[in-house]
Amino acid sequence: MDKINELVRQALSEVIRREMELPQGTVVCVEGVNTTKDLNHSKVSVSVFPEWASEQVIDILNKNSYILHKELNKKLVIRRIPTLKFIPFISLQNSPF
Repeated sequence: MDKINELVRQALSEVIRREMELPQGTVVCVEGVNTTKDLNHSKVSVSVFPEWASEQVIDILNKNSYILHKELNKKLVIRRIPTLKFIPFISLQNSPF
């Protein structure tokens, strides 16, 4: 599963960078992907700079997840392309624990 997660992460990073229209001055980094064993769903952890734009950018990504899914389908040769759900990346550094 790690290989699938890494393939999706790399391809998604490229698609977001090239295809998505995000607010000017924002940078998105796909930190990790966690895909279910049946390849139906993936949670995609993203960090956004500047941090105040994080909620807006994640909303844009989730609203455009179908378009991103179609682009992944063009790039990846795997049995099934999972549906995508974008969530904010929480590093241990920013964790309240």
